[in-house]
Amino acid sequence: MIDFLTFLSDDEALHKFNDNISGLAGLTDVEETLLLSNSFKMKKKTLIVVKENLYSAQQLFNRLYPLLQDDVLLFAVEDSLRVEELAASPNIYGSQMDVLTTALLNPLPKIVITHPSAIIRYLPSKEVFNDHIISLKINEQYNLSQIKQVLIESGYRQVARIDQPLTFSMRGGVIDVFSIQYDKPIRIEFFDDEIESMRFFDISNQKTIKSIDQIQIVPASTLIYENNYEEIEKKVKKNSSMEKIKSNVSKEIGDAIREYELAGVKVDDDYKRYYPYDSLQSKVIGFTGGDNQGIIGVESTYDSYLQGTDGKILTYTDAKGVELSELGEVRLEPEPGRDLYVSLDYNICKYATQLAYQTMEKHQAKAVEMIVMNPQNGEILAMVNAPEFSLSDPFTLPETTSGDMTEKQRSDALNEMWRNFCISDTYEPGSSFKIITTAAALEEKVVTLDEQFHCSGS
Repeated sequence: MIDFLTFLSDDEALHKFNDNISGLAGLTDVEETLLLSNSFKMKKKTLIVVKENLYSAQQLFNRLYPLLQDDVLLFAVEDSLRVEELAASPNIYGSQMDVLTTALLNPLPKIVITHPSAIIRYLPSKEVFNDHIISLKINEQYNLSQIKQVLIESGYRQVARIDQPLTFSMRGGVIDVFSIQYDKPIRIEFFDDEIESMRFFDISNQKTIKSIDQIQIVPASTLIYENNYEEIEKKVKKNSSMEKIKSNVSKEIGDAIREYELAGVKVDDDYKRYYPYDSLQSKVIGFTGGDNQGIIGVESTYDSYLQGTDGKILTYTDAKGVELSELGEVRLEPEPGRDLYVSLDYNICKYATQLAYQTMEKHQAKAVEMIVMNPQNGEILAMVNAPEFSLSDPFTLPETTSGDMTEKQRSDALNEMWRNFCISDTYEPGSSFKIITTAAALEEKVVTLDEQFHCSGS
């Protein structure tokens, strides 16, 4: 007797699929299930299967799970965020958190079943998601207020007494959390700041089911607050005509907020500077801040020319400052700023940058500066400051930078990373100063272009 995998080991279609030579269409549900399960067992590599919709993805997952158990995951979302928030089953949330947690904490080969709406859904970065996984151990000290804040930021709803998943409650030194990853809620009991005990308990009678020494609580939602929740709550509850929660959010986040159709919440369109060449000539070009104002480089020097005039949206409000949407609004369109043309040559900049990094690696230098000038008119064709930084992410320090820094140390490190050494640093001129000496001698007419000199180097 042999198993089905051995039976299919010589199947030509299976080998072509494994070798990515061809795709397969027109398969029955059984054929698709057997092909995917056996291909995964043979290759032992992660497979991502995109089905046409949520229903098809769930059906394929249900067929594969008996064969692969925990090696198959379902990443599913409702087509509308509003529907998901109001009516999605805990299984939907559970599958999302399961996939994200597995990918982060247990990156072993898996089959992930998904669908188009899930692929384009906004997700937090790995760093943000990881920062909102709460790991707790008994006899260790923790800040209760901080745990509460992370739970709220992660999508958990605070209630007086938990009776369903995705909720938590606090009573003195006791926290009850019903995480989506567990069948039963968790009770965490503190003595001052130290965890004295943790246990799973029964909601109906509050009796202990099992004591535990450590636990991990994953976020309850993929929409994680990346700002201080209490500050946002104060702004939302403040009695004013308008409160700005956050500016310069990504289009994905803006679209996700719009899908909720929340009364009184408005997402305004804005523009963001785009740097197609990323780090090339970063310290010369510079970048803009959150208000689109130039910070360093030509962005800062010519900011008054590039800014233009802001537009305005004029609306009607009542005496309390509440906007009267039925009366419409008047838009004063913005006036664009002027264009700026520089003498930098892309190809020369590219070659000079490559040469600078090669030189830095060869001589194990901390930095290399290089200027390429047109001698006919003084135009700067390239000004390299290696290492450069990403203009798309100018506030991220290099990985080699120490993580434990004060605010001032971080500010100093950023300014050091942004500094254009070619024009801001002093250095011993050496042979490069001969140009100045020669120009001065010619200007004073003490030498002519026909005269020759021998420099002994002393």
